[in-house]
Amino acid sequence: MKKEFWRKAPQCSSCVYHRPEGKRPHSVDPDTIWKESCFICGFSFWPELEEAEICFDYASQRKDSAMVDKAEKDRWAKKHICSRCAFYETNGFEYFDHPEIGKYEAWNADFRCRGYIHIIDNDHNCFCSSFLSLEQWAEVESTPIYEGQRIRKWEEFRRVNSLCAMHEMK
Repeated sequence: MKKEFWRKAPQCSSCVYHRPEGKRPHSVDPDTIWKESCFICGFSFWPELEEAEICFDYASQRKDSAMVDKAEKDRWAKKHICSRCAFYETNGFEYFDHPEIGKYEAWNADFRCRGYIHIIDNDHNCFCSSFLSLEQWAEVESTPIYEGQRIRKWEEFRRVNSLCAMHEMK
């Protein structure tokens, strides 16, 4: 399942985007006590929620962080179905057919997977309920948007993928 922005991950405390609870001198109101949050997502963490397994937005404070962080994320993703998912990194970007000006920004904000948390009710046999293969995503994007055809196609693929995962459990 896609990581919710308000859910912490184990890497948060060492991430450049992590903001601890407390005053923020450069904020609009420097005297306010702000909750612990993620700067890149702009959301405060909900401490009562279980942590995500990984956050794909994580960036370490090392100078050579981009390559090292990506390698670490890819190592994790290859052990899961994430690396074959249309939403991991920019896997499905070439099938994204919306013609708006900020195409990459829209993909990054709306479709790219931010991380992973296993939610037992949705993710059967640890199979991510948001998973779509690249071929499935290409078919979804080529389906007309009229009368909800595209969202029905998307839901059909997600249902089929989840049923396959349930079948593998037996």
